[in-house]
Amino acid sequence: VLFGFPLNFLLLRNEAAAILSRGRDPLDANQRRLLSTGLLMATSAPAIVLKDIGVVQAVLGSIFGSYLVFIAPAAMSRSLRNQKGLVRRRRATLEVVLTLCGIIIGLLGLYVNL
Repeated sequence: VLFGFPLNFLLLRNEAAAILSRGRDPLDANQRRLLSTGLLMATSAPAIVLKDIGVVQAVLGSIFGSYLVFIAPAAMSRSLRNQKGLVRRRRATLEVVLTLCGIIIGLLGLYVNL
């Protein structure tokens, strides 16, 4: 947590700045400070308001864990297969099954943690 947060926050800030300045000049120093302050406030607010942050971590873990394990690999495989123009029904069926399993397991994890 101590060393991970600055790295994650840097990535969040850079991506948010890229989205905000899409098609325009990059953000200047004052705009980056305002963006950093706003993002820090938005990410710190739940820790200030909520009494048990473990519930938030459990919910996020169940959702993002099932996404990383089941849904994302199936989506990447499908995207690569579509780019190559390959038609493989068995593989496409497996991708759909993995995606559905990920959704069901994520919802089950959400239900158990709430």
